[in-house]
Amino acid sequence: MASCAAYYKPLIRSYGYSETPLSETEVLVSYIGNPYAISVEIARIYTLYRCAEITLERGFDYFEIYSTPQDGFIETPEVWGIPTISRRIILHKGTTQRDKPRYYDARFYIEEHEFQIKRKPAKK
Repeated sequence: MASCAAYYKPLIRSYGYSETPLSETEVLVSYIGNPYAISVEIARIYTLYRCAEITLERGFDYFEIYSTPQDGFIETPEVWGIPTISRRIILHKGTTQRDKPRYYDARFYIEEHEFQIKRKPAKK
């Protein structure tokens, strides 16, 4: 089913990533997965990948996931079978605090997960 592929893309129609700026250094990032072609785990990876992209696009080095379940870690994988992941992030400059599990080095995350990102082939 080529039409059901779980491509990494902006939210268009029914699935993809989106972001809502909350302040200069805070963003809510979400990924709504194609229920026929994506697992919750891949939706998590796509969401964090977009968090890393936003971090670098805005001139920051790493991001922090908000620590409260209500604000930082929102998953609704059972809503009509559609994997939906949201992360409220804070953007930071400088050296990542790698010893803390909710901090992610944006460049490192992209390098480590690029192979898992499925992009739609360019039209010829």
